[in-house]
Amino acid sequence: MKTRIGFISNSSTSSFVVVGFRVTEEESDSFENSLQPDSDGNLQDAYDYLYDNNFTVLHGSDVGISDDSVVWGIEIADGDECGLENKEFKIDELKKQPKLKELMEQMGIDRELILFMGTRAC
Repeated sequence: MKTRIGFISNSSTSSFVVVGFRVTEEESDSFENSLQPDSDGNLQDAYDYLYDNNFTVLHGSDVGISDDSVVWGIEIADGDECGLENKEFKIDELKKQPKLKELMEQMGIDRELILFMGTRAC
């Protein structure tokens, strides 16, 4: 049996590609403190709404986003240390994203959709 002496890291990372939009901390906090309708029209917590609709929330420099902003979006690809999974998207499809447009309408904001790519700790 071999014994390793010294620092052993058990951390891993994953890569991601998210299409979404950037909001300020204030906009994010305001929305997250509100109640949103679920698919049956019942009001639910904003976090539940985001989770139920498969939204991804990125924030913090640990994922390459400035500390004073938050990105809300839809993860379109992810991967592990071996790289991203192979996928293909049409640019026109990425630009439409009806779920994101609906979310912006609910928040009362109009933003350009941006493609975010990065790595995060798992």
